[in-house]
Amino acid sequence: MADMRRLALVSRASSLLSAPAQLAYDLCKGHTSAELIRSRLGLLNVPKSAAWFHASSVGECALAVAAASAINEAQLASDEDILSSALLTSWTNQGTIWARRRAAPQLNPGIKVAAVDAVWNSPRAVRRLLHRVQPKATFFVQSELWPSMISEASSFGCHLAVIDGRMSERSLRRWKHYASNVARDMLSSFNVVIASSESHAARFKNLGATNVVVAPSLKFATAEEKTPQVDEELSAALQSRKTWMVLWFTNCLIGDPTRRLRSAPRGALHGN
Repeated sequence: MADMRRLALVSRASSLLSAPAQLAYDLCKGHTSAELIRSRLGLLNVPKSAAWFHASSVGECALAVAAASAINEAQLASDEDILSSALLTSWTNQGTIWARRRAAPQLNPGIKVAAVDAVWNSPRAVRRLLHRVQPKATFFVQSELWPSMISEASSFGCHLAVIDGRMSERSLRRWKHYASNVARDMLSSFNVVIASSESHAARFKNLGATNVVVAPSLKFATAEEKTPQVDEELSAALQSRKTWMVLWFTNCLIGDPTRRLRSAPRGALHGN
């Protein structure tokens, strides 16, 4: 079980180091626009959205859009309104620009996605963003584990999920050696970790994740060139992921674990 008081203390302490480092990175890259700074501080006027997707850069943003597309496809097929708007944040400006160009066409008609630069790893900045967006569910793509975001989103009452979760052996060793308790507090805060393979799932469990399932990686949904093998794997991956994402997100919104969308397939996922 997560020690939320300890996680909150770690969140404040980590922000003293990471937030200045993130500011230095922006300055070195020449990212000094007023809009970006306001975004980093959680001060942008963004629309309220039931879902918040957080990604690192272009590749992870593509995975987030693929996940949102799975939800969008299901709600269009079932004629049920699950998600009308979503927020997508990216650490890199390239990711934000990509999402603004690609998310709107891919999710039209359906979900309206607002793409902005991510807030710094600061409790106050994250709280500002949460109060503006009012999300019910927060999705962290792959291995984006930041104490302030996780602590504040959990305290705000969000349902938390890792999608396309990945954890390398090297990352596992580092977490275990330097911050095993912090890793356990963060990962046990998640309602679900959707890992991209059995090996990644095992590493998440090793660090303290308590509800881990395995679904095929969404990387197939972003492949530029489709081969027969990729098409077959893509079909299986999206059907499996669509089942899980739609049902999990619907439960977040209506709190009814027994409800199933009429269009949702009964694809199997591997649980822990």
